Amino acid sequence: MSRLEKIFILLETGSNPQTRKLAAAQIGEVVKSNPLDMFLVLEKLYAYLSNANWPTRIAAVQAVENILKNVPRWEPIHVKEELIDSEWKVDEQIKEEIDEPRLFDSGNLTLEKFDLSEVMKSGDHLLSRHTQEYEVDEDSKPGNQRQQLNEKLGLDAMSSMGMDTSNIISNEDLLESQRTQDQIDRQNGSKKGGDTSAVLSAREINRLKRKSRLEGKPKDEPEDAGDTKRLKTEPETKIKLFHGERWLESPSWPYQLLLDHLLTDVFASKWEKRHGAATALRELLKFNGFSGGKVGGLSAEENLKNHQSWLVNIALRLVSVLALDKFGDFVSDQVVAPVRESSAQALGTVLKLLDSDSVIQLVHILLKLADEKGWECRHGGILGVKYALAVRTDLVDTLL
Repeated sequence: MSRLEKIFILLETGSNPQTRKLAAAQIGEVVKSNPLDMFLVLEKLYAYLSNANWPTRIAAVQAVENILKNVPRWEPIHVKEELIDSEWKVDEQIKEEIDEPRLFDSGNLTLEKFDLSEVMKSGDHLLSRHTQEYEVDEDSKPGNQRQQLNEKLGLDAMSSMGMDTSNIISNEDLLESQRTQDQIDRQNGSKKGGDTSAVLSAREINRLKRKSRLEGKPKDEPEDAGDTKRLKTEPETKIKLFHGERWLESPSWPYQLLLDHLLTDVFASKWEKRHGAATALRELLKFNGFSGGKVGGLSAEENLKNHQSWLVNIALRLVSVLALDKFGDFVSDQVVAPVRESSAQALGTVLKLLDSDSVIQLVHILLKLADEKGWECRHGGILGVKYALAVRTDLVDTLL
């Protein structure tokens, strides 16, 4: 097991936040010494951003922060104005990379065409989970089970002949059979796990587990390998964030695929995935947002125009999250909205880079959102205005 793999295990299973934070810092140091491996590490970190465990998600975001601040910043190579109309040509391979299809093939959102009312009307509400996870299986309902039994046993024909078949199998029989099946499943599971757990203490059970691991371990394997191998992590989501290693020489912004995945995840059905994506998006834009949307080989004016359009697209998607997210974690008489809070922070990072006119238009949209009926919408709008005023102090008099 490599050093990096051990650090990732510590990142996920650390006993306290300080340990996880130290592991995140170590990941940043590893990438600092090997910048070309940055996207390989980010691809592995991506799975931890949607981890159901809050400390693990926060530690993964801290690792992303440490990586991005420890690597060189990508900047495009601009072409002088006098060379634009000349016979300067783009290399075919570079052109293919620039024209590489993205996840958002429909194009960037624009302030002129953005309709907040339509988004709230047609958009799906973002809850804690997808509603299908809470739906009862239709086949498990007693009425459907009775219908299936009637078809298999031929009771439908008897009913058509005028015979009363309602007392042959009752709903209580169906429920009792389900309980019996559950008991059988539990008994089979306990047999597979062994019968000693009923009479042994927890300490004795752990001792037997350690002994069985040592006995089944190869002789040339280190003694501590059993403890590291037994740690189970969540299935990793395999993604490809960059093709190749020489990302500093990329003709276009190298983090675009990562950005596309994060902008997709902020609309995920599970709130943990939305929260991790919004928080990672905040860090990505904080360290590398200044060069996003730019392409090498264009003039500074063209890149500035593309950059502003790129920022507006991200901002409007984050505003949509603020409008559609309905998740609130109630603690006593207070409520916490981690997705809206993180999305508003990411939006503030974008507004810091936007031109003044676009910021004013976006704040007007947020104020409109703050006047909606639902308290979640009003909360999202107020959070957006809060961070807009915090990062654009130069526009406070104009916005107020």
